[in-house]
Amino acid sequence: MDESISNGNNGDLNSFEIVDKADVEENPVIPDKPEEEVEDEWVDILGSGHIKKKITKHGEPDTRPQRGDLCVISGFGKLEDDTLVETFDNLEICVGDLELVHGMDYVLPLMEMGEECQIEITARFGYGDKGEPSKSIPPGAKLYYSLTLHSVLPDFDLAELPVEKRLDFGVKRKHRGNWFYSRGDNSFAVQCYRRSLDFLDSSNMDTNNASQELLDSLIKERINCYNNLAQAQIKLGSLEPALMSLENVLNLDQNNIKALQRKAK
Repeated sequence: MDESISNGNNGDLNSFEIVDKADVEENPVIPDKPEEEVEDEWVDILGSGHIKKKITKHGEPDTRPQRGDLCVISGFGKLEDDTLVETFDNLEICVGDLELVHGMDYVLPLMEMGEECQIEITARFGYGDKGEPSKSIPPGAKLYYSLTLHSVLPDFDLAELPVEKRLDFGVKRKHRGNWFYSRGDNSFAVQCYRRSLDFLDSSNMDTNNASQELLDSLIKERINCYNNLAQAQIKLGSLEPALMSLENVLNLDQNNIKALQRKAK
Protein backbone atom coordinates (compact mmCIF):
# COMPACT_ATOMS: atom_id res chain seq x y z
CA MET A 1 0.00 0.00 0.00
CA ASP A 2 1.40 3.42 -0.97
CA GLU A 3 2.12 5.29 2.23
CA SER A 4 2.62 8.62 0.46
CA ILE A 5 0.44 11.52 1.52
CA SER A 6 -1.95 13.27 -0.80
CA ASN A 7 -1.91 16.87 -2.03
CA GLY A 8 -5.09 17.70 -0.13
CA ASN A 9 -5.36 20.23 2.66
CA ASN A 10 -5.52 18.06 5.78
CA GLY A 11 -6.08 20.69 8.40
CA ASP A 12 -5.27 24.18 9.50
CA LEU A 13 -1.77 24.43 10.93
CA ASN A 14 -2.91 27.01 13.45
CA SER A 15 -5.77 24.87 14.73
CA PHE A 16 -3.44 22.42 16.51
CA GLU A 17 -0.90 24.31 18.57
CA ILE A 18 1.71 22.18 20.23
CA VAL A 19 4.38 24.76 20.94
CA ASP A 20 4.95 28.40 20.11
CA LYS A 21 5.99 29.09 16.56
CA ALA A 22 9.57 29.81 17.60
CA ASP A 23 9.86 26.32 19.04
CA VAL A 24 8.85 24.37 15.92
CA GLU A 25 11.25 25.68 13.31
CA GLU A 26 13.38 22.60 13.45
CA ASN A 27 13.71 20.52 16.62
CA PRO A 28 11.99 20.51 19.99
CA VAL A 29 14.06 22.26 22.65
CA ILE A 30 15.17 19.96 25.43
CA PRO A 31 15.31 21.89 28.72
CA ASP A 32 18.24 21.91 31.06
CA LYS A 33 17.99 20.04 34.35
CA PRO A 34 16.32 22.21 36.99
CA GLU A 35 18.83 23.52 39.50
CA GLU A 36 16.97 21.88 42.36
CA GLU A 37 14.63 18.92 42.35
CA VAL A 38 12.74 17.93 45.46
CA GLU A 39 12.73 14.17 45.68
CA ASP A 40 9.35 12.50 45.36
CA GLU A 41 7.66 15.86 44.74
CA TRP A 42 6.06 17.07 41.53
CA VAL A 43 8.51 19.00 39.35
CA ASP A 44 7.09 21.59 36.96
CA ILE A 45 9.52 21.05 34.08
CA LEU A 46 8.76 24.20 32.07
CA GLY A 47 7.52 26.31 34.97
CA SER A 48 4.18 26.76 33.21
CA GLY A 49 2.23 23.76 34.53
CA HIS A 50 2.11 22.07 31.13
CA ILE A 51 4.51 19.21 31.92
CA LYS A 52 4.95 17.82 35.43
CA LYS A 53 7.02 14.87 36.63
CA LYS A 54 7.15 12.95 39.90
CA ILE A 55 9.72 10.23 40.63
CA THR A 56 8.31 7.04 42.14
CA LYS A 57 11.52 5.00 41.87
CA HIS A 58 14.97 6.51 41.48
CA GLY A 59 17.35 5.32 38.77
CA GLU A 60 21.12 5.13 38.40
CA PRO A 61 22.89 8.49 38.84
CA ASP A 62 24.46 10.15 35.82
CA THR A 63 22.60 8.04 33.25
CA ARG A 64 20.27 10.64 31.80
CA PRO A 65 19.80 10.37 28.01
CA GLN A 66 20.66 13.18 25.65
CA ARG A 67 19.06 14.19 22.40
CA GLY A 68 19.44 11.40 19.81
CA ASP A 69 20.17 8.66 22.36
CA LEU A 70 18.31 5.39 21.88
CA CYS A 71 16.11 4.54 24.88
CA VAL A 72 13.96 1.57 25.82
CA ILE A 73 10.84 2.52 27.79
CA SER A 74 7.62 0.98 29.07
CA GLY A 75 4.52 2.67 30.37
CA PHE A 76 0.91 3.64 29.87
CA GLY A 77 -1.20 6.76 29.59
CA LYS A 78 -4.63 7.53 31.00
CA LEU A 79 -7.22 10.26 30.87
CA GLU A 80 -8.41 12.18 33.92
CA ASP A 81 -11.26 9.67 34.38
CA ASP A 82 -8.70 6.82 34.52
CA THR A 83 -9.49 5.56 31.00
CA LEU A 84 -6.46 3.74 29.57
CA VAL A 85 -5.57 5.23 26.16
CA GLU A 86 -1.95 4.26 25.50
CA THR A 87 0.40 1.43 26.40
CA PHE A 88 3.96 0.70 25.32
CA ASP A 89 6.18 -2.18 26.42
CA ASN A 90 9.95 -2.16 25.84
CA LEU A 91 9.53 0.48 23.15
CA GLU A 92 12.70 1.71 21.44
CA ILE A 93 12.68 5.45 20.79
CA CYS A 94 15.23 8.18 20.15
CA VAL A 95 15.07 11.27 22.34
CA GLY A 96 13.87 14.25 20.31
CA ASP A 97 12.36 12.27 17.43
CA LEU A 98 8.72 13.08 18.34
CA GLU A 99 7.79 9.41 18.46
CA LEU A 100 5.38 9.94 21.36
CA VAL A 101 3.54 13.06 22.48
CA HIS A 102 5.76 16.11 22.32
CA GLY A 103 5.94 16.45 26.10
CA MET A 104 7.85 13.17 26.36
CA ASP A 105 10.85 14.72 24.63
CA TYR A 106 11.07 17.12 27.57
CA VAL A 107 10.65 14.41 30.20
CA LEU A 108 13.07 11.72 29.01
CA PRO A 109 16.25 13.86 29.35
CA LEU A 110 15.32 14.36 33.02
CA MET A 111 15.04 10.62 33.76
CA GLU A 112 17.77 8.21 34.79
CA MET A 113 18.16 4.61 33.71
CA GLY A 114 15.93 2.38 35.85
CA GLU A 115 13.80 5.31 36.99
CA GLU A 116 10.03 5.09 37.27
CA CYS A 117 7.91 8.22 37.32
CA GLN A 118 4.48 9.73 36.92
CA ILE A 119 3.91 12.43 34.33
CA GLU A 120 1.14 14.95 33.68
CA ILE A 121 1.00 16.54 30.22
CA THR A 122 -1.55 19.11 29.10
CA ALA A 123 -3.10 19.10 25.63
CA ARG A 124 -0.65 21.73 24.41
CA PHE A 125 2.18 19.19 24.63
CA GLY A 126 -0.06 16.17 24.07
CA TYR A 127 -2.74 15.73 21.41
CA GLY A 128 -3.84 19.34 21.26
CA ASP A 129 -7.27 20.66 20.42
CA LYS A 130 -7.92 17.79 18.00
CA GLY A 131 -7.33 14.92 20.38
CA GLU A 132 -6.74 11.51 18.83
CA PRO A 133 -9.93 9.64 17.85
CA SER A 134 -8.07 6.40 17.12
CA LYS A 135 -7.10 6.25 20.80
CA SER A 136 -10.36 7.69 22.16
CA ILE A 137 -8.49 10.80 23.34
CA PRO A 138 -10.88 13.78 23.28
CA PRO A 139 -9.88 17.30 22.20
CA GLY A 140 -8.01 19.27 24.84
CA ALA A 141 -7.42 16.22 27.04
CA LYS A 142 -4.81 16.22 29.78
CA LEU A 143 -2.80 12.99 29.90
CA TYR A 144 -1.45 11.08 32.88
CA TYR A 145 1.46 8.70 32.25
CA SER A 146 3.39 6.13 34.23
CA LEU A 147 6.81 5.62 32.65
CA THR A 148 9.87 3.43 33.17
CA LEU A 149 13.22 4.10 31.49
CA HIS A 150 14.84 0.67 31.12
CA SER A 151 18.01 1.47 29.21
CA VAL A 152 19.93 4.16 27.36
CA LEU A 153 22.28 3.69 24.40
CA PRO A 154 24.19 6.98 24.08
CA ASP A 155 25.81 8.21 20.90
CA PHE A 156 24.87 5.14 18.91
CA ASP A 157 26.19 5.02 15.37
CA LEU A 158 23.60 4.65 12.62
CA ALA A 159 26.18 2.85 10.48
CA GLU A 160 26.35 0.06 13.06
CA LEU A 161 22.63 -0.68 12.99
CA PRO A 162 21.48 -3.62 10.85
CA VAL A 163 19.78 -2.71 7.60
CA GLU A 164 16.50 -4.23 8.81
CA LYS A 165 16.55 -2.08 11.94
CA ARG A 166 17.28 1.08 10.02
CA LEU A 167 14.46 0.35 7.59
CA ASP A 168 12.09 -0.23 10.51
CA PHE A 169 13.13 2.99 12.28
CA GLY A 170 12.91 4.96 9.04
CA VAL A 171 9.42 3.74 8.18
CA LYS A 172 8.15 4.50 11.69
CA ARG A 173 9.37 8.07 11.46
CA LYS A 174 7.84 8.44 8.01
CA HIS A 175 4.49 7.28 9.40
CA ARG A 176 4.88 9.75 12.26
CA GLY A 177 5.49 12.50 9.72
CA ASN A 178 2.34 11.45 7.87
CA TRP A 179 0.41 11.70 11.13
CA PHE A 180 1.63 15.24 11.80
CA TYR A 181 0.91 16.22 8.19
CA SER A 182 -2.65 14.90 8.44
CA ARG A 183 -3.18 17.21 11.42
CA GLY A 184 -1.83 20.24 9.57
CA ASP A 185 1.37 20.38 11.61
CA ASN A 186 3.78 20.60 8.72
CA SER A 187 6.80 21.80 10.71
CA PHE A 188 6.84 18.65 12.80
CA ALA A 189 6.07 16.59 9.69
CA VAL A 190 9.19 17.97 8.01
CA GLN A 191 11.27 17.14 11.06
CA CYS A 192 10.03 13.54 11.10
CA TYR A 193 10.59 13.04 7.37
CA ARG A 194 14.14 14.36 7.62
CA ARG A 195 14.87 12.07 10.54
CA SER A 196 13.36 9.16 8.61
CA LEU A 197 15.74 9.84 5.73
CA ASP A 198 18.70 9.73 8.14
CA PHE A 199 17.82 6.09 8.81
CA LEU A 200 16.97 5.26 5.20
CA ASP A 201 20.14 6.74 3.72
CA SER A 202 22.20 3.87 2.32
CA SER A 203 25.39 5.90 1.83
CA ASN A 204 26.53 5.09 5.39
CA MET A 205 25.00 1.62 5.53
CA ASP A 206 26.63 -1.79 5.23
CA THR A 207 24.48 -3.44 2.56
CA ASN A 208 26.85 -6.27 1.63
CA ASN A 209 24.69 -8.95 3.23
CA ALA A 210 21.31 -7.31 2.51
CA SER A 211 18.90 -9.05 0.16
CA GLN A 212 17.78 -7.36 -3.04
CA GLU A 213 14.25 -7.26 -1.65
CA LEU A 214 15.47 -5.32 1.36
CA LEU A 215 17.44 -2.90 -0.79
CA ASP A 216 14.42 -2.34 -3.03
CA SER A 217 12.34 -1.57 0.08
CA LEU A 218 14.90 1.03 1.18
CA ILE A 219 14.70 2.78 -2.18
CA LYS A 220 10.91 2.67 -2.21
CA GLU A 221 10.69 4.17 1.27
CA ARG A 222 13.22 6.89 0.44
CA ILE A 223 11.18 7.85 -2.61
CA ASN A 224 7.97 8.02 -0.60
CA CYS A 225 9.63 9.98 2.19
CA TYR A 226 11.22 12.54 -0.13
CA ASN A 227 7.86 13.00 -1.88
CA ASN A 228 6.10 13.51 1.44
CA LEU A 229 8.82 15.86 2.63
CA ALA A 230 8.41 17.95 -0.52
CA GLN A 231 4.66 18.20 -0.03
CA ALA A 232 5.03 19.34 3.59
CA GLN A 233 7.66 21.88 2.53
CA ILE A 234 5.31 23.19 -0.16
CA LYS A 235 2.60 23.64 2.49
CA LEU A 236 5.08 25.69 4.55
CA GLY A 237 5.98 27.80 1.52
CA SER A 238 9.55 26.44 1.50
CA LEU A 239 9.70 26.06 -2.26
CA GLU A 240 13.45 25.78 -2.80
CA PRO A 241 13.87 22.96 -0.24
CA ALA A 242 10.79 21.30 -1.75
CA LEU A 243 12.38 21.42 -5.19
CA MET A 244 15.53 19.79 -3.80
CA SER A 245 13.42 17.03 -2.25
CA LEU A 246 11.69 16.41 -5.58
CA GLU A 247 15.05 16.27 -7.34
CA ASN A 248 16.09 13.59 -4.86
CA VAL A 249 12.99 11.60 -5.81
CA LEU A 250 13.76 11.89 -9.50
CA ASN A 251 17.37 10.83 -8.93
CA LEU A 252 15.95 7.59 -7.58
CA ASP A 253 13.03 7.28 -10.01
CA GLN A 254 13.17 9.60 -13.02
CA ASN A 255 9.60 8.75 -14.04
CA ASN A 256 7.98 9.28 -10.64
CA ILE A 257 4.60 10.82 -11.45
CA LYS A 258 4.03 12.62 -8.15
CA ALA A 259 7.45 14.26 -8.22
CA LEU A 260 7.05 15.33 -11.86
CA GLN A 261 3.59 16.80 -11.17
CA ARG A 262 4.69 18.65 -8.05
CA LYS A 263 7.83 19.96 -9.75
CA ALA A 264 5.75 21.26 -12.68
CA LYS A 265 3.66 23.38 -10.31
